[in-house]
Amino acid sequence: MSHKSVKTALALAVLVALTAAAPGLYGQKLDRNVLQSIHYREIGPTRQSGRFVDFAWCALQPKTFYAATASGHLWKTVNNGISFTPLFTHEQIFSIGDVAVAPSNPDIIWVGTGEECPRNSIAWGDGIYKSVDGGKSFTHMGLKSTQSIGRIIPHPTDPDIVYVAAAGPTWGYSGDRGLFKTTDGGKSWLKLAGGLPDDGRTGAIDLVIHPDNPDVLYVSFWQRIRRPWRFDSGGPNGGIFKTTDAGSTWTRLTAGIPEGDLGRIGLAISRSNPEVLAAVIEHGFQPQPTIREGQTQKPNPDYDDMS
Repeated sequence: MSHKSVKTALALAVLVALTAAAPGLYGQKLDRNVLQSIHYREIGPTRQSGRFVDFAWCALQPKTFYAATASGHLWKTVNNGISFTPLFTHEQIFSIGDVAVAPSNPDIIWVGTGEECPRNSIAWGDGIYKSVDGGKSFTHMGLKSTQSIGRIIPHPTDPDIVYVAAAGPTWGYSGDRGLFKTTDGGKSWLKLAGGLPDDGRTGAIDLVIHPDNPDVLYVSFWQRIRRPWRFDSGGPNGGIFKTTDAGSTWTRLTAGIPEGDLGRIGLAISRSNPEVLAAVIEHGFQPQPTIREGQTQKPNPDYDDMS
């Protein structure tokens, strides 16, 4: 007798035994007093929206914050997380890369669509949205072809000034990517230059602002592209850039930063001492494609001819 047959026979024997005992078991009455000490608790689902990608709040309303998801819209709490209300449910896009609240006006919410983590299951976005009523309604404010937005930084005192770091499309070197700025509340956007990469491949992925001097910002740039069989991260124009004039000109930082191609970079600035800037830098070995016997071309050729 095979192993599978033995398991089947044992399962049938147990079923017959339970059936024989069933009249005695089912004949017992339930004592509801036994259940009085039992309290229900939530056990899930815990991943209704996939991955949570960002949280945002305003110091003027410390018990209110927003949770953005990679594949399940936006959530809001007004009681410090005791309960949440789903937002951003009537828009055609559900994937979010970042959410930000204007520090000077907690009713102004910015949502950048398109998850910034380039997984092969990524869903793209269609630009940036704005709410002026605390998330009750949203208006599309442009940057439609960016497809993924990594960070939104509103000006600390002027709600009409906003910076947006866009990584660009994940599956090709097309669309818009880079650092964008508005000074009229999102009616128009300027792609910042003045020393920033603009090679059509390298986009902005993270951004921080000086807590005491809003003219000082740091942005990280990242070249990446995903294929169904492979992901390439890093390029010669990636790195960290600093401005001291609100984005007009930028200087690439080099002291203490590894040489060569840089991958994804995460940034954080100290509130207690803004002279301290922390960076997590992807650098070093990248797996190379294997050329099998009889193969005349790499599985992942260069993308010079791709748009």
